[in-house]
Amino acid sequence: MSTGFKVGKTYDIDHSRKGCLTVKILSLNDEWANSELISGRAKMMTQGAPQAGETLTFRIELVRIIREVTAEGGDA
Repeated sequence: MSTGFKVGKTYDIDHSRKGCLTVKILSLNDEWANSELISGRAKMMTQGAPQAGETLTFRIELVRIIREVTAEGGDA
C-alpha cells in the first residue's frame, strides 16, 4: 500500500487529530508512521506532547494533507 510517505523524507502534514506539523519519517507500516517532530505542536494529546526533536507516531489514514519539504524549505 502506498502512503505517500517515504522513510527519511520531511513533510508538512495536516493530521485530523494532531494538527499541522512538520515531521521527518523514521519508519512506516500499513497503518502507522513513526516520525521525528521538526516543528509544530501536536494537538489532542493529554500528556507529554512531543517537542521538536522528539518522536511522534501517528495513524497514516488520518492525514488530510501531505506536502514534502525540500532541504531549502520549499515544496518538493
